[in-house]
Amino acid sequence: MLPLRMPTNWFCKKKPTSLRSRTWFRTWVNNLYSGVQDMGKQSLQWGLVAGVYSGMTYGMQEARGVHDWKNALVGGALAGAALSLTESNPRHDRVVQAAITGGAIATAAEFLRNLNH
Repeated sequence: MLPLRMPTNWFCKKKPTSLRSRTWFRTWVNNLYSGVQDMGKQSLQWGLVAGVYSGMTYGMQEARGVHDWKNALVGGALAGAALSLTESNPRHDRVVQAAITGGAIATAAEFLRNLNH
């Protein structure tokens, strides 16, 4: 029995590709690249928020000796302001709005967490 042989130039044959398939592939690669960039940016932003919030609430708890909603309020406000400052063009009114929103959400979460205690 004779062994099957591949043609010597089987790896060099160019497959016919249309302009449409190449354009689709380039678009797909560009979308994938921008998606990975956005994911990296957002992961850094949320890591910053978590670090600022945890650090501030723990620091205030240790400094004041009390674990209450005021720690969450300050931690949430600073975390919201830090998140707003990561925008490409941070404006004063947006930073203040994000600080108020972050403080309100953190305080509400702290109140809800303490309902059962």
